[in-house]
Amino acid sequence: MRNAHYGFKNFHYCPRGLGAVPRAMPGAVRLTRAPDMQEIKVRPDTHGIPAEYTAGYRDRGIKLGLEIVSLPVQFLVDVLGYVQEASGVLVEGKHPAVHFALLYETRSLAGPVRHCYYDCVCQKPKFDATTLSASSRFDTRILELTVNRDIFGSGGYKESIARADNAEMFDEWFERRR
Repeated sequence: MRNAHYGFKNFHYCPRGLGAVPRAMPGAVRLTRAPDMQEIKVRPDTHGIPAEYTAGYRDRGIKLGLEIVSLPVQFLVDVLGYVQEASGVLVEGKHPAVHFALLYETRSLAGPVRHCYYDCVCQKPKFDATTLSASSRFDTRILELTVNRDIFGSGGYKESIARADNAEMFDEWFERRR
């Protein structure tokens, strides 16, 4: 049952590039993950009989959905292409494809585990805004992320470390994942 994970905390993002440092991303409430697989179809020569078979799947990455209460202003600037003017006004601009790492921590039966998705890109968030009422709750934003293989490192999508496996690396996880 070591792989049973629950709860998460310590969400951070880190733009790709030399000298970038992980920045806190508080307010995350849910993370969903789904593989992005493309079905490979083949049509063998069946002497005039129409046939199509699934030959396998092509791995195109991972899709993440991050539901968050509020996006930090610095994330809007660093990743989503906003510009913050000297007056403090945020101006939404064109959305460049900014690659970043997503880091967070979960709990397992063996103790805390830290995770890193190395090469993420995301779309601008989806959200609803509602009027205040007696049963109001926080409106959340949903970021849809695509995770690519880490072509500059391990070649994988994600790395994880448990405190029980290597306490030193666990403690330095956010600093080492640049």
